[in-house]
Amino acid sequence: MNKSFNPGILYTCKTYYSLLYGTMGVEKIVERAAELGINTLALTDINNTTAVFDFLKACRKHNIKSIVGTECRRNDRLLYTLIAASHEGLREINEFLSVHNLAKENLPEALAGFNHVFVLYPPNTKPAGKLAENEFIAVTPSELSKTGYRLYRHHANQLIASMSITFHHASEYNLHKHLRAIDHNILLSQLSPGM
Repeated sequence: MNKSFNPGILYTCKTYYSLLYGTMGVEKIVERAAELGINTLALTDINNTTAVFDFLKACRKHNIKSIVGTECRRNDRLLYTLIAASHEGLREINEFLSVHNLAKENLPEALAGFNHVFVLYPPNTKPAGKLAENEFIAVTPSELSKTGYRLYRHHANQLIASMSITFHHASEYNLHKHLRAIDHNILLSQLSPGM
């Protein structure tokens, strides 16, 4: 495993393959990343890798380095993000998702057994104890102000700044909110920020 996973800022995106969450197509997201001058982009659709091949093709077209993985969620809660370190890592991710989907099991809280996958935990779900060499904590700008110093003090070499470019216009964000309300079978006015 490459021990030097350090993309600086990890720009992630979710397409409309993140069902009842994402609103943008693969090509549109990659075009937007190119417009923003992003030279490395990670596809992290929720609990699936369906868009990987279209994503790789679009990134090549726009001269963007592609990273693939998946954001693992249970209901509205982000558990972790899995990033493939290689083709073998993508196989490990797909096998992991398939095993749990076929068994109709929830994704586990704790992970083990990945040899070619980086695991990125949000600050609030970091496992107890020392992080393994392939485990990192992904911090968004909003989380940095809440937990920045504590995280830096304990995990200085295993922090990654994470930014998402999942929505481009207010209309796409509004569509996202409608999709979340549909997913919860509630009125739009009943959505909480965590949803």
